[in-house]
Amino acid sequence: MNRKDRKMNKLISILLAFAMIMQSISGTVVLADDTQPDVQESTQVVDVEDTEEPEEVQMPEEEQPQEPDVQDVASEETDDSVFGDTVNGDQTEEIFTDHPMADPVPAAEEGLTEINLSTVSVEQVYLLTNAQFVSTGSVQTGTGNGYRLTGNGQDVGARTVYVGDNTYSGTSYSGGQDISVDLADTGSELSVLQIQPIVKGEGFGTVMLSVSSSSRIGTLRLMENAQAVLTLSDALEIGNIELAAGSSLQIRAGSYALNVTGNTTGSGSVILSGSSLTFQRLDVKSITLDNAVLNAMGGRVTATDSLTVNNST
Repeated sequence: MNRKDRKMNKLISILLAFAMIMQSISGTVVLADDTQPDVQESTQVVDVEDTEEPEEVQMPEEEQPQEPDVQDVASEETDDSVFGDTVNGDQTEEIFTDHPMADPVPAAEEGLTEINLSTVSVEQVYLLTNAQFVSTGSVQTGTGNGYRLTGNGQDVGARTVYVGDNTYSGTSYSGGQDISVDLADTGSELSVLQIQPIVKGEGFGTVMLSVSSSSRIGTLRLMENAQAVLTLSDALEIGNIELAAGSSLQIRAGSYALNVTGNTTGSGSVILSGSSLTFQRLDVKSITLDNAVLNAMGGRVTATDSLTVNNST
C-alpha cells in the first residue's frame, strides 16, 4: 500500500469516528426530546399562575361579606329609639308625631262643682269625695276637682255640710285623697261645716278650705283626726271653732280679716298666720303663731300642751 492509500484510509477512519461521535451526540438529543414532554407536564401541574389563581378569585357578590351601611345603622338606631333609647336628629318629630301624648287638662278648665246652699232641698249636704256628693237626697257625681259653696245671705234655714269620709244611706265612702272646698258668699245658710277625717294610706288626708268671696260659717267643727287648711282670699267670719282629739286646723289669712266671734275650744291644735286674726277665746291643746298678729278680744289664750310663737304678736 502506497502512501496515498494510507492517507485515504486514515481519513476514512477519522470520518467514521466523527460519524460515530455525531451519532452518539444525536442519540442524546433524542433522549432529551423524549423526556421533554414529561418535564412540560410537570411544569404545567405546578404552574405558579395556577397555584396563586384561587387567592385572586372573587366571591360572588351576594356571598361577599359587606361593610354595614351607615344608613342601615342609623335606621337600626332609630328603630331602637322608639322603645326608649335616645332619639337622634330629625327622627324625633316623626316618632312622637306617630304616638302623640295627650296634654293633661288643667283643673281650672273643668272647674269646681258649685252647690248653692240657699236653693238645695236638703238640710244636710255631704261632700264624700272630690267627685261624689249629696245635695238632693241621692249621691251625685261632680267634676272631680272639688266644690264651691255659695249662698245669697238670706235666712233659709240651717244647712250642715259634712266633708270627708262618711256613710250615706248605708254605704261607706272614702276617696283616699284630699278634698277642696271653696266658700263664696255663704252666710247664715251655712250653719255647720263639719270636717271628717280622710283615711289616706297610713295617715290622714286634708280638707283644703278656701275663701274666694267674703263668707260666714256658723260653726267650724273638726272631728277626731280630721285635718284642714283654711286659706283666705277675702274676709271670713266664724261663730265657733271646735277641735276634737288629734285634729289640726291651719289658718293662712295673709292680709285678710279672720274674725271668730265665739269660742275656739277642744283638744286639737291650731296653727295661725296672718295680720288680722281676732279671737274671743282660744283654748286648745296646741297653739302655733307663725308670723301672726293675734287680737285676743276676750283676753284668754290657753294652750294645754304647747305654745309656739314665731315672729308674732
